[in-house]
Amino acid sequence: MSILKSLLKMRKKKEYPVYIEETADPGPNLKNMNLNQLKEKINAEFGSTIDLSMDELKTEG
Repeated sequence: MSILKSLLKMRKKKEYPVYIEETADPGPNLKNMNLNQLKEKINAEFGSTIDLSMDELKTEG
């Protein structure tokens, strides 16, 4: 019997307690942010690291 089947069987028998962890505050919804707010959020979270660079591209029209 596979390990997964064993765990599922134990879970069904309630021999193995399953706990739901509370997640941290998800913070603001990134989908509802405008571009400037999103840039500020990224800079606040990552600060000045050498791994991240942001360039602005401007388009016509």
